[in-house]
Amino acid sequence: MPKDLSDEFKRHARFLIDTFSRELGVTLRYDAESVEYLDGYIARNRAGIRKKTDGRYGGVVDTIGSFLGECIIANYGGQWKQSETGAWGVYFDDKNAVFPFVKVEKAFGPEGEFDSIASFYSLSKLVRDGKLGPDGNA
Repeated sequence: MPKDLSDEFKRHARFLIDTFSRELGVTLRYDAESVEYLDGYIARNRAGIRKKTDGRYGGVVDTIGSFLGECIIANYGGQWKQSETGAWGVYFDDKNAVFPFVKVEKAFGPEGEFDSIASFYSLSKLVRDGKLGPDGNA
């Protein structure tokens, strides 16, 4: 049985909220507006973060991915669970899940300017409802 890391993800999300408040004077909440703000933040700072971390931005991915997942859970339900391949995601049921860490990692990758965590957040509701994904028709 895989270790339950949901408390760790909550701590990462809280760290992001506290850091943005302290360092930037920005109040993040578990809501769509905060995800949109973070999407813009990534777009504005992607190159600088890549350079500063020398392409090893795993900690940034973990922190933002945790926050994104907690936003999804707070608004659409679901729970953290590890897939059979080892990837952590927010599962709405046995067949419908989203993977925030994968999405955030893509946002910092070479084609990152085409990846939006805000649209991912919005689409998560369709996954939850079974309208997008393995059982959906889209």
